[in-house]
Amino acid sequence: MNNRELGKKILEGLGGPENVSHMTHCATRLRVTPVSNEAVQNEKIKSLPGVLTVIEQSGQTQVVLGDRVEAVYNEITALPSMSKQAESEAPAEANGKKTNWINNVFDVLSDSFRPLLWALLGTSMVLTLIVFLQQLGFFGQYTDLTGQTVNIDNINGARLADEKAATALNNQWMQQFAFWYILKAASLSVLNFMPIMLGATAAKRLGANMWVGAAIPAALMTGTFTDLTALADKTTKILNVPFFGLDLPLYAFSYTGQVFPPLLAVALLAPLERFLKKVIPAMLQMVFVPMISVMILVPLTAFLVGPIGIGVAMSISDFLKMINDHAPGVVGALIAGLYLFMVPLGLHWPLNAVMINNLQTMGTDFIQSPMGAYNFA
Repeated sequence: MNNRELGKKILEGLGGPENVSHMTHCATRLRVTPVSNEAVQNEKIKSLPGVLTVIEQSGQTQVVLGDRVEAVYNEITALPSMSKQAESEAPAEANGKKTNWINNVFDVLSDSFRPLLWALLGTSMVLTLIVFLQQLGFFGQYTDLTGQTVNIDNINGARLADEKAATALNNQWMQQFAFWYILKAASLSVLNFMPIMLGATAAKRLGANMWVGAAIPAALMTGTFTDLTALADKTTKILNVPFFGLDLPLYAFSYTGQVFPPLLAVALLAPLERFLKKVIPAMLQMVFVPMISVMILVPLTAFLVGPIGIGVAMSISDFLKMINDHAPGVVGALIAGLYLFMVPLGLHWPLNAVMINNLQTMGTDFIQSPMGAYNFA
């Protein structure tokens, strides 16, 4: 049975397009929120060749397909009868009751990160290749600040006591290994511009304009904004911005690679857009809805939402790091031991967000190792 035939049979078992309130997928399973659970024929779906099992979890019907899941999902959503359901703005009500808000949050996280995984994994493997070649001494060696002869490090740069000498050596390496620096840029592209990509995918998931969702975090990564924050006090990292007689504090954060600020900003964009579309005539919406959205949410994100998002991310990372510093075995056991139960519930997505934040802020991560241990086990 090919993927298209399997998709049609699964949809029939789910009660048809009219019974699908919302559908998405993770790495191995279709995650469906049905309108009526009674209309879902679990045994019929389980009997289909290619279906590993069906799990009922927190109001969702999860069809486990393994590595065929994306291809089958694409075939289902491509069906003419599924066009409206595939464009659903959010999980609708199931069995007359709204789905648990926690499930909705994790659904949004899943749908926001999932489209980026291919690009993130692909570019990360490019970085892995460069690091692997460095470890083999492919780029040669130099003498660092400790007087030791070490392999050239194109990723982190030269380690020399003299800053000017380090800069000169880094420039020399860039000229000598220019092709590999282009690949380094490719490897860091998704991680660095994650806020823009997440803004787009989260906005699409929540029913807002995805390009406005991308424009809001992009504004905080422009040269204009970074030049402005460079004027902040070097000690407090705060710039006082005059606004109608008030001095608004602007925190000089770098939003490169951040994941929580764009998610929080887009969570405000979706209801704002819906409100503006109600009060602005249809013929004017194309211009004034995005204009007003950007004028409201970019400053709001810069002054309030962004710092809150970074604070949340750092608090979670610092808490887990504190435990990891004192008892790394506890963190490893908790993540690896609970991951089996977290995946069906979708609770692993917040961990992915923290992991990306760790890599961006600290350059290292202590979550991926126990996650890997779970996967191998």
